[in-house]
Amino acid sequence: MYEKICCIYDADENYAMRLSEAMNSNGAFPLRVMAFTSKDALLECMTDYDIELLLVDEQMDKEVRDEFPSTKYIVISEGDNDLERNIISRYQSTERIIRQIVYKLGAGNGEMHTTYRTGITSFYSPSGMWAKSLLAMAYAHTKGMERKVLYINLDEFSGLRELFQESEKGLSDAIYYYYVRKENALEGIIGCIGSNYGFDYLGPVSCPDDIGDLSDEDLIKMIEMLRGSRIYDEIVLDMGNLIRKPWSIMEESGRVYIPVSSKQGDVLKRLEFSEYIEKKNLHKIKSVIKEVACESIVSDNNLPLKTFVTSRNMEAVIGGL
Repeated sequence: MYEKICCIYDADENYAMRLSEAMNSNGAFPLRVMAFTSKDALLECMTDYDIELLLVDEQMDKEVRDEFPSTKYIVISEGDNDLERNIISRYQSTERIIRQIVYKLGAGNGEMHTTYRTGITSFYSPSGMWAKSLLAMAYAHTKGMERKVLYINLDEFSGLRELFQESEKGLSDAIYYYYVRKENALEGIIGCIGSNYGFDYLGPVSCPDDIGDLSDEDLIKMIEMLRGSRIYDEIVLDMGNLIRKPWSIMEESGRVYIPVSSKQGDVLKRLEFSEYIEKKNLHKIKSVIKEVACESIVSDNNLPLKTFVTSRNMEAVIGGL
């Protein structure tokens, strides 16, 4: 049996080599990747390998399409992304290109080359502690060194916009695609995901009402769409206080981390939250909640945000979770 591979066929040798190297070093990509600028060399490759996927420069597509009738095609375009037509723009980060390709490989059959269901880890604070988001981001950064992680900020007022300025889109755009695109919503949502600090992310909403107007049922459906793509090993939810029923999300989580302090207001709100969980017999949530002492984290937060959440001190804290 021939080994199944992915081939890149592009006139720009430097681009093809850089993309192939990035794909081969990405742990989430399921195929070995080879780069070609010669049609003859690409056709010769067919004698030794089974070409499962072909990424083709749009200017060279017609040269080889008839030669590979059973191969999955993705066209590398000078224009915008059009995932429905298997077109990906070359003018975006390699991380985003890889994420889109991995999604297209699994589209239609629901299968990706992973063997377990994407986990969900939630961070929640009944009192709205600032440390919640610091912990969630530091967790995503630290765990992102080991596996593919998606961080989703669900705060109405995150205080973190400066960290996500490089991304043109965020959660507000993803919510828009969810409601407008219907059956093709996932492709739009994936296009809103950015990448930095060692993990992928859906940045904060641009308008707080986008969170407030989103029902818990629709939020769960959006998260399930991303889980179903199986692009990620873990989804980290940084939960805010405009989510209508946060416990509905917690029931889907494998772990729920709650930052705690000795301040009276924080203690009383946490107590009322615990009483509600007990009253509603939400035993599953109770079993996955873990409280994290955060007074030292908050008091030590004089560093710039990016430096703080990626610091060795925070990595040490996350290592103990």
